[in-house]
Amino acid sequence: MIDVLLTIRGLTHSEISAEREAFLQSALGRRIWLQPAPLLLDEQRVEAFVGTKQVGCVASEDLSLFWQAMDAVKSSSGGDMLQGEIVKVEDYMLVARLSVPLLEKPRVESDELSHWEYSGPLMYKTREEVKLEFLTARLSEDFSTMEQDEVLELLDAFCQLIVHDLSRDAQAFRKSLRKRLGESENAELCRASLRIDELSRRMGGDTMMGKMGQWLKNELTESDEALMMPAGKQEFSRIVAEAKKLPKNLFELWHRDTAQMARMLYGLRAKRVDVRRVLSCLVWIELREREYGMRYCDQKGWLNIDEMVMYCKQCISWEDARPIVELLRNHLSQSGYQTGEELAKINSIETEFLNRNKPLPTHNEIVLQKHVGTQIQNVEAGGTGVNNEIKKD
Repeated sequence: MIDVLLTIRGLTHSEISAEREAFLQSALGRRIWLQPAPLLLDEQRVEAFVGTKQVGCVASEDLSLFWQAMDAVKSSSGGDMLQGEIVKVEDYMLVARLSVPLLEKPRVESDELSHWEYSGPLMYKTREEVKLEFLTARLSEDFSTMEQDEVLELLDAFCQLIVHDLSRDAQAFRKSLRKRLGESENAELCRASLRIDELSRRMGGDTMMGKMGQWLKNELTESDEALMMPAGKQEFSRIVAEAKKLPKNLFELWHRDTAQMARMLYGLRAKRVDVRRVLSCLVWIELREREYGMRYCDQKGWLNIDEMVMYCKQCISWEDARPIVELLRNHLSQSGYQTGEELAKINSIETEFLNRNKPLPTHNEIVLQKHVGTQIQNVEAGGTGVNNEIKKD
């Protein structure tokens, strides 16, 4: 058996956040359990538990070591979690010591996407990608040759754009940047390393991935000359077939939940070139869907809004049309892309059925409507109007 030390971070966002200070005072020597989080990919998130509460997560720089230890335990006892002891408490951070069998070799990086085939066009680089490349190059320079304010300014700009790169290359650069900043003799730059560390840990979280999902749907799908080339239905079918072969249901998640799709893509730890191929494919299909007036639904396949609206209007009753109308509304809402025109078409179905079911006006109601209409016309023409008629009566 050998001892392994793993760092636990994220106490400020865990189930003990409200009682963090009291927990830290009694944490030393307590037992701790480490377990991969559900519904997330390997090397994406490993949660730490003390008692019944989740107290944080294994630091990103220690994830590879955790999985080596997990592989060693599984091969000897078949366990699905690791148990250890808290041996250090410092700056809202824990260090856990685990005794495990001889470690296996480090895991090889997953390259699921490198074998995925895509025959469509690639997007041009976005303004965010171009600026990130520039900032990455500048932040790769020797900090000792730069002014402190210049480095901090570059870091501020870099941190604002960090969410726009989901690649393995970006994760590796953030790790090296954090290390270089932490080793700097400049106290301000040392503190800046904690900011990079915090952002890196939050990358797979709901807030960051929600921002990425919104950016993908609302900005990345703006007209791109590289993707707007004329396309036939046959080419569309071919690329859709390729998209459906993407791992982790990325194609379906693109239409259902872009934040979860971004989280899955980030968890694949793919090369930057492969991330670009995936996003190019999904955005190309999105643009074609809008061009053809179609939307993809997991349960129903492709939906043509105009055809569905026409079908609903031909239904005998509102009860027959209602399920389809609700399907269309939910689908547009979940897809993240909808226009006022499309919603107006769908809402007009219900309005039309309501008008069909209104009772015909009686003879007296028709006479009254005509009378009021005549008086309004008189007023507009400068006549005596309704009030004078009432006075005469």
